[in-house]
Amino acid sequence: MESKSVSVQIKTFSGTDAIGCLDVDIFSPQVVWRRTIIRTTIVGVVTFLCVFIPLLHLIMLPLGIALTLATFFHTQNTKAMIKPGSLPCPACQKTITINSRRLVFPFKDSCEHCHREVVITES
Repeated sequence: MESKSVSVQIKTFSGTDAIGCLDVDIFSPQVVWRRTIIRTTIVGVVTFLCVFIPLLHLIMLPLGIALTLATFFHTQNTKAMIKPGSLPCPACQKTITINSRRLVFPFKDSCEHCHREVVITES
């Protein structure tokens, strides 16, 4: 797993913007496969255990199979994650807390202080 810093631009819908930096974890192909196998196995085991629930298994089993496939493809496509951090709010100049998420730009978040929605893009 490799870490790097990504420069981002934070914009509000009113037109103000700011510059910030986020730390990113980039996963090697081996780590991606390991995460995929672990998560898919957990969801698959829970799906298998739904077989033993009378009547409810008729709904839970097909949903569990679909969820298992969705988990596989979603985890397989996650090549990098944004580490939790903070960025400056362009509107009120206080900090916006960024939670851990997949590295997909642009993404939206909101300021805890002024409650304005911001769009974060790679710069």
